[in-house]
Amino acid sequence: MELRLPIFLRTLSCIVVLVSVFVSVRGASNTLFPYGPATNDKSVGQIGHADTVVVLPLPVKFAGQSFTSSNILKDGMLSFEPGVRFVEWTWREGTPNPAIDRPFIAPFHYDGFVPLQNPDAYRGKIYYKLTTRARNDMDTTEDDRQFMNMLDQYVMDASVALKTGFTSQFVLKVTWENVSSARNCSDQVMLTGCPSNTFQVLLIGDGDHTFVIFNYFKMEIPFSSHQLAGLNGGHGRGWTDVVPCTGACAKRSKLNPSRISTLVSRAGSDVEGRYILMVNGDVIIRGGCIPDGLKSGNIAVYPRETGMFGGEMLAVSGNCHPAGTKIYCRFGRDDQYRSEGVMETSMRGRCPVPVLTTRGQVELEISIDNMAWKHRTKLNIILPSRMDWPIDVSSFSTPWYQTSPKELRVRWTSHLFSSHYAATLEVNLIGYREDEYNNETPLIMRNLVQLATGISNRNEEVVINPSQFPCTSECDDFEIGLVQLRVAEQYVDNTTKYKSVNFGPVALGWYVNNAMTQSYGQNWPEAKCKAWSEKDRLTSGWLDHLLSCPCTLSQALADWGRWQPDMGCNMFTGSECYYHVDALHCVRSVHPS
Repeated sequence: MELRLPIFLRTLSCIVVLVSVFVSVRGASNTLFPYGPATNDKSVGQIGHADTVVVLPLPVKFAGQSFTSSNILKDGMLSFEPGVRFVEWTWREGTPNPAIDRPFIAPFHYDGFVPLQNPDAYRGKIYYKLTTRARNDMDTTEDDRQFMNMLDQYVMDASVALKTGFTSQFVLKVTWENVSSARNCSDQVMLTGCPSNTFQVLLIGDGDHTFVIFNYFKMEIPFSSHQLAGLNGGHGRGWTDVVPCTGACAKRSKLNPSRISTLVSRAGSDVEGRYILMVNGDVIIRGGCIPDGLKSGNIAVYPRETGMFGGEMLAVSGNCHPAGTKIYCRFGRDDQYRSEGVMETSMRGRCPVPVLTTRGQVELEISIDNMAWKHRTKLNIILPSRMDWPIDVSSFSTPWYQTSPKELRVRWTSHLFSSHYAATLEVNLIGYREDEYNNETPLIMRNLVQLATGISNRNEEVVINPSQFPCTSECDDFEIGLVQLRVAEQYVDNTTKYKSVNFGPVALGWYVNNAMTQSYGQNWPEAKCKAWSEKDRLTSGWLDHLLSCPCTLSQALADWGRWQPDMGCNMFTGSECYYHVDALHCVRSVHPS
């Protein structure tokens, strides 16, 4: 199935042939992985007369979809559906037809030249090889398996989004060698030398994860308006460019003359001319590095959301630097929220999340010198109640919420904290207080007491005797707190997912019970509650930030974006309005104040 271009584009290309002068741009000698007859690659026969269909040993996930085969096209593409054609359309109104938006991978889309009169003299070749890990695959050699093992480690070093290890089950390698464009080559000029390109793509999958590696070695074909380099999710999923970029660059799916040479000369990984992307999900996640030549660029980060109490280790991309190099992360434009991280590999860094006083979307920026912040992305900060906690202090009915418990327990999953067999943890109690009227320090956190130290991470549980930790000073300062489980300082370098976890808030009744009994008597919880209620009556500044109540029931029902039914008094569910006797219906404000 040949990719055909519109006739008017082919006519225009004749002009390009007459006036263009090609310049050879070459990449590093190690850009391409070994290919050709030496590695038993197959050659596409009469080049370009039909797509070459490769049936994959297991379904491959691409842009949230699943496919069982891939088509190799002479025009520098891998498609996942038959009948892919290059067509230029101009939409003036309405929505483009999703049926003509096909998924494909284009290391470099060009108008592939097909020699008609003298095919044996044409230098261009397309090689491909499908390697599988199956032991019954007689075509897979031990060298092939070692190559797959090397690729597995390589993509793990480059990716920010792998939760666990990666073991590929297949690798499809396709190399376009010295291929030329029909716009710049013909049978008449072929013998004198046509400008040509050499590039490569690897499709690597394990059934759940899919990686694509683009390699560019030589780019001589002059610029044409229809050239593309990237991935198309298809069916409305959008386009991702090979070279990361922001602003106006990110809004264009086409190359320009300067960006063609960029494919070879910039390093999207630890090798010039190589770019690595994780493509199995709806969102394409970039691995490797941000090329040094870019003034700014979107970084990749995983996970894409984290709790506001901090402690989680973020995997981030950025410029390539040697493993062990310090990096710095800034959360929002406020310099107060910075943390120091490290390049874990030459292509991936890690930064711990500090305690934050914000929620929602913030800008995450990366710096190598703690001064210039040119690479950024968005990170979602979520409330503690939305967290999937990696530690367990059980339910709210446990001793943590009693005034005189006999013991307190903390459980955790060891592999989430450290990979070191001898790693130890410590448990701290952190006092927590918010003061919305104090703009300078709206959040006050203080380390109250260390509950345990030197605990083996492998134990995955610690039992604490609360009678050993009575509050002795400033016991009125904090009524709630956080239980902090923290990796000991000497094992921080071996931290996996969490450097620390601040669980909570939890009530501190068990901690302050003795001091409160001496100050307020045995009934101190009720006395404290009444005191808090009286104080709260005096702080009415928050009322100014509330919405005005809807005047009528119709208004309340219509304004769904700001008012939604109270579950205890909802006329649509038949609730009896126990707390609002004689009310027909109640609504609550869901608009943040």
